[in-house]
Amino acid sequence: MGAQSRSDNKYVELALATIRPEPSVTSASTKATRAPPETTRDVQVSEPPGRTGARKLTFSSALADHTLRPRAHVTVAAPIAESQQAARNPPWMTPIGLVKRSSAGIFHTVVPGSDLSTHTMPRVRSQFGGTCTLGSAMWPPPYRPFPTPSGGSNRPEPIGADRSRTEPAPMAAVGSTSVPFASAMSEHPITAHAVGEVAGEVLERIGERPDLAVAFVTPPHAGALEDVMRTVEEVLHPLVSFGCAAESVLGPHREVEQTAAVALFAGITGPLLPLALDAQPGGPDEPARLRGWPEDVPFDPQAVLLVADPYSFPTEGFLAWAQSELPDVPVVGGMASAARGPGGNRLALGTRTRTAGAVGALLGPGAGLETVVSQGCRPFGHPLVVTKAEDNVIFELAGRPALERLVAQAHESLSESEVALLEMGGLHLGRVIDEHRVSFGPGDFLVRNVVGADRSLGAIAVTDVVPVGTTVQFHLRDAASADEDLHRLVDGHRADGALVFTCNGRGTRLFGEPHHDVRVLSEHLGNVPMAGCFAAGELGPVGGRNFVHGFTASVALFCDPAGARLS
Repeated sequence: MGAQSRSDNKYVELALATIRPEPSVTSASTKATRAPPETTRDVQVSEPPGRTGARKLTFSSALADHTLRPRAHVTVAAPIAESQQAARNPPWMTPIGLVKRSSAGIFHTVVPGSDLSTHTMPRVRSQFGGTCTLGSAMWPPPYRPFPTPSGGSNRPEPIGADRSRTEPAPMAAVGSTSVPFASAMSEHPITAHAVGEVAGEVLERIGERPDLAVAFVTPPHAGALEDVMRTVEEVLHPLVSFGCAAESVLGPHREVEQTAAVALFAGITGPLLPLALDAQPGGPDEPARLRGWPEDVPFDPQAVLLVADPYSFPTEGFLAWAQSELPDVPVVGGMASAARGPGGNRLALGTRTRTAGAVGALLGPGAGLETVVSQGCRPFGHPLVVTKAEDNVIFELAGRPALERLVAQAHESLSESEVALLEMGGLHLGRVIDEHRVSFGPGDFLVRNVVGADRSLGAIAVTDVVPVGTTVQFHLRDAASADEDLHRLVDGHRADGALVFTCNGRGTRLFGEPHHDVRVLSEHLGNVPMAGCFAAGELGPVGGRNFVHGFTASVALFCDPAGARLS
C-alpha cells in the first residue's frame, strides 16, 4: 500500500511540475508531430433541406387536447435540435458556488474564478459554478496487448505506423504484463492532482507512447483543459491526443455527474491522423466550407472519432459530406456540453485549445472497431406512410390527420401510465432508414423528438425534415425502454476498450440512479477500460449511415484483432 501511495504521489508531483511550464508542444521522447497535417483541404458542406431556418409555429400538447388535462400551448421553433436544447439549460448552471459534502466528510465550495493551480482547499476555479467531491477510481484488470499493425506500402507512413515501441513496465497486478487499452478517472477537485492521478494510472497500465489519448473534464476543470492536455502529453507522449469539457464524465465502473472529475482513455490503435476542423460560412447561396480535413490520407480510413462544438460546427453537414466521401466509415463522438452558449465550450487537440469547430482522430487499419448506438426508445402502434408534410411538420399519416393517428395508436397500444409519459416528453417518431426492408423493428428507425402538435390542423412537429413517402412509427422513450435497448444492443459484443458518448439527458435524469450505462456495458463486456462524457448530442451510425442523435448512448468498442485476452 505504501509503495502504491508513493507511485501515485510521483505522478501527482509530475503533474504539478508540468501544469504551467514553458510553452512546449513537442515530446522529447518522440519526433512525431501532434499538430494537424500541414496539407489540408477545404470542402463544401451543406445542411439538409429545410434545416437552415427555423419556422415558428404555435402548437399545443399532442395528447393533452384529448384528455382531461388542461390545454398547454407552446411556441415551437421548428426544427429544434435536441442537442442544442439540452445545452441551453444545463442543470449544473448556477451563479454562485454550490456546497456539497464530499466523501471525506468535508464541505467544499466551488467558487467561480478560483485558481485551479492552487493547493489550498476549497478554492477551485470554475467558470460556471458547480460542486466537487473527493473520491477514487476503480481500475479494470489488465489484458494482453495485440501486435502493432504492419504492412508494406509506398505511400507516406501515417502517425502510428511501423514505429519502434518500448515495452511498457509491468503493472503491480497478478497475471499481466501490459495492455492495449487503459482508462482512469479521478474526482479530485484540484486539477493538478486529478490529472496526475489519471495520467500516472494509465502510464502504469499501458506504458509510454500510446497511439491515442482522449481526455474529458467537467466544468470545474474546463478552464485548465490546456494544462490537463499538457500533462497527458508530458507523461504519456501519445501520438495523437484530443479532449473536451463536458457537463459530466464517466470512467471505469462509474459516472460522475455535475461534479469535478477528469477521465482519460488511451490505447494502441494503429495508424491514425489528428483532426482539427472548422466551418467557414459561405455566401447567401453557397454552403459552408469545411476546413482542416487532411489532403492526403495514407491509409484506408476505418473510423472517425470526433468531438464538436454544437454552436459553431455544422455537424449534420459534415456527416452528409462524410457519407459521400467516406461511405461505410462510422463517425462516433459527441457534442461538447460544458457551455450554454457560443464560445463557452472547450476543445483540445494536443495542447492547443479552442472554443469552436471540432477535434478528433481519423483511424486507419489497426484495432478493430465496432459501434453500438442505443437510441433508448421502443416503437408502439404500427408503421405509417407520410402522405402530407412540409419541412418538419407532418400533416397526414396514411391519409388521415397525423394527430388523429397518434391518439388512436397511443390508446390502442399503451397503458394510462405510458400515455402520461408521452405527455411528459417521452413521445418520439422513428423514421425508417432502409425503405427496401419488408418489415421493421428496433434498430431500423432513426428516432427524433416530437416537439408539438396542433389540434386544429391535426399536425405534429418533429426535430427533423420528414419528406412525403417516408415510413414512420411512433416511439416511447422511458427508463425501462432505454435500459432494455442498451442491453439488447450490447449483448453478444466483446471489446478490449470503449469510448462512450451518452446524452446529458440520460444518467440520473432518466434512470433515477447513477452509473446506469457504465454498469450495463460492464455487465456485458466485462471490466474493460472505458471512458467518455455526457454529450449535448451524440454521433453514431444507424442502418449504415451516420447521424446526430439525442437521448442516445453512442459507444465505440475497440477490439484486439488477435482475440487474445488474459483472464
